Amino acid sequence: MEELYNQLNKDGKYTKTFEEFQVQFGTPEKSEKLYSALNQAGDYTKSFDDFKVQFNVLPEGVIELTDEQVGKTNDSANVDPAVESENNTDSQSANGLSESKETEPISNWQSIKNSFSNMGEQVGDVYEYWFEDEGANAALDIATNSVYSAISGQDTIDDFVKEQGKDSWMAEGLGSEATLEAIKKYEIEQSKTKKTKGIIESFKDGNIGGVLAGTVNALTSMVGSVAYGAGTLGTGFFMDYVAENYIEYNKLKAENLGVTLPELITSGEADNAIPVGMGALSTGLELIGLGLIG
Repeated sequence: MEELYNQLNKDGKYTKTFEEFQVQFGTPEKSEKLYSALNQAGDYTKSFDDFKVQFNVLPEGVIELTDEQVGKTNDSANVDPAVESENNTDSQSANGLSESKETEPISNWQSIKNSFSNMGEQVGDVYEYWFEDEGANAALDIATNSVYSAISGQDTIDDFVKEQGKDSWMAEGLGSEATLEAIKKYEIEQSKTKKTKGIIESFKDGNIGGVLAGTVNALTSMVGSVAYGAGTLGTGFFMDYVAENYIEYNKLKAENLGVTLPELITSGEADNAIPVGMGALSTGLELIGLGLIG
């Protein structure tokens, strides 16, 4: 189970401790939820039985995977040839987690279901935004730090966090360290958005059902956006756009400088003013599109 935890933690898909991971997913019943999420996302393509054996999920709890118990997990002899054949189009690591997931087409009906799922996620984001430390709240933390840093500089904000203590409510969500943690949570939140069909794309393909599915997606997206905007008192869009722009803009800057994003942020050289300005512009356009401002 630790192998799976390490992979998910490395990818930023699980940020808690290994002990918490064991408590959450240490039985077949609990691990099935994790398996379903990974399988639906295309991150693990083998069967649930393979999953339980490979990561040694037993009724009495999680036991460290050993060669004597289930054989070496990176030995292809342990993989059902039929399963391997079915999945040979995917690039997988030895533990069955996809290295690079190919985009697979979805049915019109699946697109419609995904549209309602995404709408539900948007509505649920309102609670996360105000009361959770993860999910939509991650964008709030990233944007808050970016705004303050744009005004005072990242070094000043980091010094403030040290003075107040990172556990202080006054320093909550602020500082380079908190921003890096929030980015991991933000990317996990973004990965929850499910694929849907677009109206124009489906029309070009002559897919009438896809056009209908795209129309449903447009309507549910509008409902979800209105609910999210109202539930966050209009601030949610701004925080989301600033967070997205902060990450993408500084990823590009880090690449151009030949450093990693964490190195750029902790050095105090990450840009803040441009992402905040772009976020404000995007928010205005969003509100105009929803008819909330004229």
